[in-house]
Amino acid sequence: MLARPGDAGRERLSLGLGAVIIADTPSIVRTVLGSCVAVIFHVPRLRLSALCHAQMPEREGDLCCRSSCPKPCGSANADANELRFVTCCIHYMLSDLQRRWVDRAEIICTMIGGANVIRNIDPRWSVGERNISTALQCLRREAISVHYRDTGGTRGRVIEHFSDVNRTKVRYHDSAG
Repeated sequence: MLARPGDAGRERLSLGLGAVIIADTPSIVRTVLGSCVAVIFHVPRLRLSALCHAQMPEREGDLCCRSSCPKPCGSANADANELRFVTCCIHYMLSDLQRRWVDRAEIICTMIGGANVIRNIDPRWSVGERNISTALQCLRREAISVHYRDTGGTRGRVIEHFSDVNRTKVRYHDSAG
């Protein structure tokens, strides 16, 4: 792949469905979103970004994992597909940042996606809307403010996030992804 202007020295990474990437070296992280939501945590002091591509709102109606959870996200007992859930992704990323001594007040949060790609469905039943709502509730509960949001609508998005400088390019598309 040819390097483009601004790509110098950055590794190109693809963020798959139900995955988290902790980019602690300069990277360009790309993903395609339909009803899925991407939550991005950036820590300027460390020039680090944590990104997730969450498919579903939550596991078993629990807004955020707790220490009493029988299958905590990231543990040996956790489900193999735990990171498909918004709440598990947020908990996993916060746990990783906590291990790096990141204070929550330093986190710059961005949220993208959650489109209602099935046009004739009532927005109240849209997975995209539920992903957005669950993410916002969980972030509020975890005392994380969303600094930038590009969510909802009926068009999917392709994003490229520059991890070291916290810059995210968003391009819209008309097909689900």
